[in-house]
Amino acid sequence: MRSIVLASLVASTNALTHTFDVPAVPNTFGAMQVTYTTEANCMEDWIAAHCVGATCVGFDTESPAVVPGRKADFATCVLQLAVGDEVLVAQGSLDAAPPAVADLLGDASIVKVGVSIDDDAIELYRDTGLAVRGRFDLGGVGAVSAQRRVGLATLAKTVLGLEEFWKSKKLAMSNWTRRPLSEKQVLYAARDAWVGAAVFAKLALEPDVADELDLPELED
Repeated sequence: MRSIVLASLVASTNALTHTFDVPAVPNTFGAMQVTYTTEANCMEDWIAAHCVGATCVGFDTESPAVVPGRKADFATCVLQLAVGDEVLVAQGSLDAAPPAVADLLGDASIVKVGVSIDDDAIELYRDTGLAVRGRFDLGGVGAVSAQRRVGLATLAKTVLGLEEFWKSKKLAMSNWTRRPLSEKQVLYAARDAWVGAAVFAKLALEPDVADELDLPELED
């Protein structure tokens, strides 16, 4: 059994921190410890506790899906970071994220890893101004060509042996602006960042990101 820390702050006068246990899914989540928060100070505390001295951070984001009949809202609203077995799922107005978030994401000496990470980084930059530097796309690991990149589920199975890893389209298309997020949403968001960090560590990769494009240039 692992704990997910649910920190949902409605207002400063009505702060709520709730913890609850979630059964670990065999061969899927391992010893993942998740912190889910909407609070800036919790984001800063997590980064201070887990990212100082880190060389790699699993990275992912979630944005509202395009759903017919629903008002369009495309802003990135959930940021996931993973260091080892520790995962942060941060929800809220990321354009007002604390300086520690911008400093971490902008530090090119700490490699950020994920599948199609450039797409997420461009979207985050467009929505919030937060620049992700030191990006490494795991989709290129073992890819046949630039057009046929490897997906996260394939990497989870082939590198980590996680045969039960799956990607739920229903959860991917769910409402990421709801507060609090459901337990299933938190786990879905957390495991993608966790798997990215785990694959990178398992393969002992040493990428050279010195020549990466800045995000405005990459978007163009």
